[in-house]
Amino acid sequence: MSDSIQPDVLERPREQTEFSQLSFEVIAGDYSRPGNQPANYTLVKGRREALLVDVPLGRADAHRLIARILDTGLKLHTIFITQGHLDHFFSLDLLTETFPKAAVVAHSVVAADIKRSISLMFDRLAETERTDANAPWRGVVPTPLGIDHIRLEGHKLKILGPMQGNQVHATALWDPRTGTLIAGDLLYNGVFAFLGEHRPAQYNAWLESLDYLDSLRPKWVVAGHSKPGLPDDDDKAIDWTRGYIRNMMKLARSTGSATEMAEMLRASYPDAIGSPGSQFLLEVPIQIAIGEIEPRDEGRELSPASIPVA
Repeated sequence: MSDSIQPDVLERPREQTEFSQLSFEVIAGDYSRPGNQPANYTLVKGRREALLVDVPLGRADAHRLIARILDTGLKLHTIFITQGHLDHFFSLDLLTETFPKAAVVAHSVVAADIKRSISLMFDRLAETERTDANAPWRGVVPTPLGIDHIRLEGHKLKILGPMQGNQVHATALWDPRTGTLIAGDLLYNGVFAFLGEHRPAQYNAWLESLDYLDSLRPKWVVAGHSKPGLPDDDDKAIDWTRGYIRNMMKLARSTGSATEMAEMLRASYPDAIGSPGSQFLLEVPIQIAIGEIEPRDEGRELSPASIPVA
């Protein structure tokens, strides 16, 4: 038996599907708590059912997300994970305990990334005897999808990718009927973009991904990370991400000092934010850009010590 979910699992017979207008609610992680790694989690809501795109890293944000889903009174039908970074899937254990009937799915390549990295992460947690109450208690790996879309109450939501974003296997969810793009970490808005796994080829590949997303002419865009208060109703996140990548490339060629480059980036984006209480989103990409450290190679097996613990 295949371990991929096939169309008959995620799609209902047409005569049993009640077509309804979808709405999209963006639920942001907590940017007020130092040490948190917040992202955006999108609840796609139909008349009776809902689909969730991505889940938090920590249990605290996961509890707040669960409360919001329960408040809607909708049945959570599917949880879709866009990529294999921890801040998009690590609290799946708590979500699946609360919503045991929801299908947890990802593109097959993303599912494979998560299967590899999550086992290494828990190995590291065991080695360090870490007992952080905000960390997950068990690993959950999404089921790999055997199709390129998910249906919710008659709507066909298309899975885009994998393509280069802040990592090599980023995916997105696209609703052509409403022009809504849930972009995961292909897009940032008002937040320093993570370029910690990038050489020049990956910079250019990310720019190509942005050109493709721009060609869709989305009306509503949900970035994977956005500064609280910014709207999700236009394509400014595409422009922000493209400009940031190009600026990083330019500054890396013009300076050899990590300190100087950080100051120049802060001057270029005085209102941008990073992870609360952390300079990680600035420091690591800059060190890689000027050659002080090597980026992580997505093509090799990772050692537990190479994966950060939240």
